[in-house]
Amino acid sequence: MILKREELPQIPRANNFDFLRFLLALIVASCHYYRMAGLPPLILPINSPTAVAGFFSISGFLIFMSFCNTQDFWSYLQKRARRIFPAYYCIIIASFLLFSLVSNLNFAEYFSSKETYKYLISNFFFCNFLHPSLPGVLEDAPYTNAINPSLWTLKVELTLYLCTPIIAFLAIKKRIILPISTLLLSILCYYLNWKADTTGIKLYETIGSTIYQSNMFLIGACLYLYFEKAYKYRYYILALSLLCYPFKEIYGWADILFPFAMAGCIFGIAFSLSFLNNFGKIGDLSYGIYLYHAPIIQLFNEKGWNNEDRLTIILAITFALAFLSWHLMEKRILKR
Repeated sequence: MILKREELPQIPRANNFDFLRFLLALIVASCHYYRMAGLPPLILPINSPTAVAGFFSISGFLIFMSFCNTQDFWSYLQKRARRIFPAYYCIIIASFLLFSLVSNLNFAEYFSSKETYKYLISNFFFCNFLHPSLPGVLEDAPYTNAINPSLWTLKVELTLYLCTPIIAFLAIKKRIILPISTLLLSILCYYLNWKADTTGIKLYETIGSTIYQSNMFLIGACLYLYFEKAYKYRYYILALSLLCYPFKEIYGWADILFPFAMAGCIFGIAFSLSFLNNFGKIGDLSYGIYLYHAPIIQLFNEKGWNNEDRLTIILAITFALAFLSWHLMEKRILKR
């Protein structure tokens, strides 16, 4: 344990993180459906990248808290592995088997194809970008032939989990390091996106996006580290963040200051609106929704069922799978 027990921030058990994660997961799934089905984009106050950023800020807060409350590094890693791996490998294997039923290849060709096993091996090691597709499927997909394009965030998330002990050690030893780092990273994101816009080089945008999401994680960790002060002024933080949110489209604002406003909204809502405190009784479904929605969308695309009326069906199937996954597998593994 990196902090003495009496030094740990006292986080209220009644909070709205379960509700927020569920809501953000639904937003991501809905936005992805319109994009992946080749439909006009869904217009919401929060788009998919912003919702993912919200996930990272919540993750930074909760993972930093988990590490600081854990007795040793090995126990911390076990907790993270039990939470991430079971559902992840479940959807990888399920997609591998399910898409064999709709592939243009027959079973013998599909299960003997090198492309099939490149997909399995790449995704087993969280390298979805190396081989995101399966043979004979989604060849005419409206947006991408990747089976599960949402998985790109998990390698960033896992890297941050591994870096958390170092971040925690430095941040607790010299507390000012963390807030200064988040501001510098925000400025760096602004610069990288400016370079991407002016040069047209995609690499700048890719690096900027990865740093942006990592910075959201650090801002969440910062809110945990300074929890007593942030909690005392949570309503002011929420009000100021909500006032700033409509200006997110101003050039430069989204890269430099908007991450702080987004994290402020998440933090403020998490510790207010007490009527949402019991939302988590249905289970922690957000991770399952995030993992399962894209392969279902792609299966519908492969069958040609990609009109706007299908969104409700997609979300219902995704919710059902996430519910079963949590209660029959994820929760039981976490309790061991």
